[in-house]
Amino acid sequence: MKRLIWTALAIALAPSLGAAETVVDAKVYDRAAEFLSDKLKTYILNASITPHWRGGARERLTYVKDLGDGRSAFVQVDAATGKPSPAFDQGVVAAGLTKALGKPVDGAKLPFTDYDELSGAIRFDA
Repeated sequence: MKRLIWTALAIALAPSLGAAETVVDAKVYDRAAEFLSDKLKTYILNASITPHWRGGARERLTYVKDLGDGRSAFVQVDAATGKPSPAFDQGVVAAGLTKALGKPVDGAKLPFTDYDELSGAIRFDA
């Protein structure tokens, strides 16, 4: 029985033993390089996030979620429950920026990626 198994294995592997080496040209390498980790964001939304711990009375984690097409959502995750929700009303911030800048600002395309919390308000650089 062992001899039969070894014979079957030898027959199955025989074609690959004499196979010629595959030549891969530069185009194949260049295409493969497009999928390296430093270019992953091009193909995968939210491949990585930068979390920010917000302590105080409401301990939570906040991060920016990429929605594609230049749109994003600021998300907070309650530390006690693990429940995600909007970190703040992006529409209100967009309306304030629209008024201050004199040009329309889309709430899903706010011109900042991080903010500080002050009592009842947020501060950011835009």
